[in-house]
Amino acid sequence: MELITDAQRHALFPNDNAPVDPALADWPEFDGDTPGAICHIQRYLFGTGIGYPWDLLANFHALLCTGDLIILSGLSGSGKTNLVKSYAKATGNVAKIISVKPNWTSAEDLIGFYNPLQRAYTGTPFIEALFAASRDPGRLYIICLDEMNLARVEYYFADFLSQLEERKDPSIDLYPDDEAGHVLTELRVLVQALLGLSLDLNAASLETLLADRPTMALLAERLALADGESFPQLHARIRRMLSGALTVPSRLPIPGNVRFVGAVNMDDTTHYLSPKVLDRAHVLQFQSPLEYWDQVRKEVGGADRSPHGIRIPASRFPNRAAYPEYDAADPLVASLTQYAKEFLAPLGIELGMRPMRQAMLYRDRLAELYEANGLNQVALNNLLRQKLLPRLSFDGKQRARGRGEQSCAAIVDALRRRLADDLPDFKPFNAKRDLDVLVARAEANDGIFNYWA
Repeated sequence: MELITDAQRHALFPNDNAPVDPALADWPEFDGDTPGAICHIQRYLFGTGIGYPWDLLANFHALLCTGDLIILSGLSGSGKTNLVKSYAKATGNVAKIISVKPNWTSAEDLIGFYNPLQRAYTGTPFIEALFAASRDPGRLYIICLDEMNLARVEYYFADFLSQLEERKDPSIDLYPDDEAGHVLTELRVLVQALLGLSLDLNAASLETLLADRPTMALLAERLALADGESFPQLHARIRRMLSGALTVPSRLPIPGNVRFVGAVNMDDTTHYLSPKVLDRAHVLQFQSPLEYWDQVRKEVGGADRSPHGIRIPASRFPNRAAYPEYDAADPLVASLTQYAKEFLAPLGIELGMRPMRQAMLYRDRLAELYEANGLNQVALNNLLRQKLLPRLSFDGKQRARGRGEQSCAAIVDALRRRLADDLPDFKPFNAKRDLDVLVARAEANDGIFNYWA
């Protein structure tokens, strides 16, 4: 009866055999050697004129494995969205770049809305990317919200972030289940009326049915068509409703093969990120590619350029799972807790339980990439850069909480000395150097500290 299209019929069944670039090497060649796979990706990208340090690629890979929100921050042209697209291309996966608009004020701008008059869902590129991922479970879909802070993130994305806190099988409600029930009821009435006719439905078609006047009269009587509505009009209405219900279900599970990334710039046209967003995200601060191009060239060295990428299937990225249970005795947690008590609390910055559990999961994902004897220090350095420093925003001349006459700037100086003692001189990404840059900016700005300035 032509109520659905062939494309809609095929979309009901996920395709586990989506075509991949035959030039890509298979992951089994690198099974157990994740560092070697990252080297391969780096050499491949360098051969195409794209240079990222090994540590940045490894860090991005580990963050994708956590399933947490990743925020890429830096000046325009520093390679933020290019990292998303390049990594996806080099690994045989999919990057979806969604441009955020300044007028976004609610979740509807991100995920669309249901029109009760037309009984159809008005979608968006974001929701379409989620559906594409659900139909293609063999590949990882990296959905990047470009210029994420052109609108206030908490206005359009906060509800979605809350749903992602359901680490196991998160989902979002798109419209009431009752609306889908109305579509089902009308479809059932039509099907029962058709089955009650003396027709060979296997041989009949919509065209032959419409040409059979006696049968159409009987069908109109069975369906009690009123208000001048013809059967073609009824058919078209049900077809539209059914298309909407099949294309956009009332409740959408967030596919396990989807990762979310936001790219942000900070200028007069953008907004700062709220504590709620920072609490749930990892922030990667990008430098100009000129800052680390020489290092990339040294890392690649005289090794042959990889003529192709490496296919890393979605199954190699762990599904979202509950964060590890909080363990105060864990060395990494103990270090972060000490930093929070000695340095963040006096600055008026609170650190809760979630970042600690995120830190443990992140360290576990890094374990495939770094030697065990240096793993905690690498994780600590990265977490200080990604979770703690982005929270620094205060007046350095103010008194620190609970520290008598000591100023906030003095607390920062003490933090700098501690970082120098605790961390090796990591290159090119080092928490102490990032803090030094922040201090220099504050000194030039009348003592006002602002990570995002």
